[in-house]
Amino acid sequence: MIVNNSAFIDNSIIGWKSQIGKWSRIENHCILGEEVNIHAEISINNTIALPNISVKTNVKDHIMLY
Repeated sequence: MIVNNSAFIDNSIIGWKSQIGKWSRIENHCILGEEVNIHAEISINNTIALPNISVKTNVKDHIMLY
């Protein structure tokens, strides 16, 4: 897992080989699968992301399948 500068992770599970971009926020029971890429300055809140997903927009209360 790679967590870039100033990223914030709280009450969440981050999978192997995932990358969290600069100034991103991952919080409120998020679960990210293996090799999930969160771009810089993205907010993920109460979300499940299956493996091999690239997240480029803010997400809240969602299950990301692709």
